[in-house]
Amino acid sequence: MFDDTVPFGELAGATLGLVGFGRVGQAIATRARALGQHVIAVRKRPVAPPDPAHEQWGPTRLPDLLERADWLVLAAASTHETEKMIGARELARMKPGAVLVNIGRGALVDEPALIAALEAGQLAGAALDVTREEPLPAGSPLWGMRNVILTPHISGLGARYWERAVDQFARNLRAFQRSEPLENVVDKRMGY
Repeated sequence: MFDDTVPFGELAGATLGLVGFGRVGQAIATRARALGQHVIAVRKRPVAPPDPAHEQWGPTRLPDLLERADWLVLAAASTHETEKMIGARELARMKPGAVLVNIGRGALVDEPALIAALEAGQLAGAALDVTREEPLPAGSPLWGMRNVILTPHISGLGARYWERAVDQFARNLRAFQRSEPLENVVDKRMGY
């Protein structure tokens, strides 16, 4: 049955705010641009040109991004700097009707503050592939919220996921044997 309580939106012409602009963030930016969105990325060290985003800003401009984004996608790593980077103050700065999408790490969001913002109708909704505690406890209010989509930390999966993973492993093995740089190296001290 058609439910007219949730207004229709359109991606074209909307502003997509990206927090985290590594490979995942850049892939999202490429697709969002193809859908006609204006893409602004916040990253630790912005570069020029900003491609594939339209703009790149440093972390100090996160409040500006929150005020402009219709869609806020979190694709950042979990570090001491990003712990609860989206809390009550940040959620209050977001545009009424904005949607928060977290595909990064659950620690990026203060979940009680998010639940309060969603219950108050401050945000149109949230799509969460990650949560602070995984699996999400059965008693979490997020389970029963009509404006929340939950997935079990699977945003990276796809039809060719394992094929791509094995291909990358093989490339890295060959690079390691030749003492060449490896792909997707994680600095455990930095957290990404």
